[in-house]
Amino acid sequence: MVLAQLFSSLMSVSIRILENSSSKMHPLQILFFRMSITTVALSTYIWKQKIPGFPVGRRENAHLLWIRAMGGFLGVFGLYYSLKYLDLSEATVITFLTPMLASFAGHFLLQLPFSFPEKLASAFPLVGVLLVASPWSLPAGSPNSDPNTNPILFRLSALGIGLIGVCGSAAAFLSMQALGKRENPLIVVNGFVALCCTISLVSLAIFPTLGGFVIPQNAGELFLLVLSAVCGFAMQLFITLSLQAEKSVTAMNMVYTQLVFALILDGIVLGASPRPSSIAGGTVIVGSSLFVAWHKARSQSCRDEVNEEV
Repeated sequence: MVLAQLFSSLMSVSIRILENSSSKMHPLQILFFRMSITTVALSTYIWKQKIPGFPVGRRENAHLLWIRAMGGFLGVFGLYYSLKYLDLSEATVITFLTPMLASFAGHFLLQLPFSFPEKLASAFPLVGVLLVASPWSLPAGSPNSDPNTNPILFRLSALGIGLIGVCGSAAAFLSMQALGKRENPLIVVNGFVALCCTISLVSLAIFPTLGGFVIPQNAGELFLLVLSAVCGFAMQLFITLSLQAEKSVTAMNMVYTQLVFALILDGIVLGASPRPSSIAGGTVIVGSSLFVAWHKARSQSCRDEVNEEV
């Protein structure tokens, strides 16, 4: 799981550099490049293995598969977009809201256990998000300045899209829980990446304001584009291997090591130092997330002991 978080951070930093390079590559183009490679490779493998449900799942599970795919797209696009205007560590810490939002929604939609202390702890990350955004610490610009160059609007738009991505990721997580083992995991992933390719391609083709497809300006940009795709695939691979080898909450808690890698890469590669408010906000979000994860594990352990005694 630690290797997965390292590759995730490397993917994110390569995307951030591409989005702010001379070519100004749009997040949707980067997403299309990464997901198209995955779609071709995964579809070929599923077809050769004759896995039932090829290519995107059985018809009776279509509604859950659609929610998973669309929610996943919003999640990954939210991260890609927020990386354009937020520091790597800030964009990363926002994604840590997903498990708590999924737990909160799952309690009401799927009747999953969610205790009062966990509900209380889930409210604190909202303060953390506000601290990460910290619009009061940025120059507002003059009243006559171009709104397209206002740093506050940039950060708030990145934060807003990032939070929409969190909601999408939570929806994808819940749909996978509801789906259970009724579909092969590779079929589920294939539907997700295929939808990402389709939406990215159509959006770039019909909306001229997105800039269309941009050719990498030099070998460095081409390398970063390939690196983002390779690291994205490696991240998914190591997450799958980790969860197969370790079923406990320990593996999931290793997700928070991504923040450490993000801070290191922010400083070494991007030369960015985290602001005090971002550190405070990240601490609140990560601390609350760890508490919820620990409390869930403790509650599950107690339930298992009671069941064994019975």
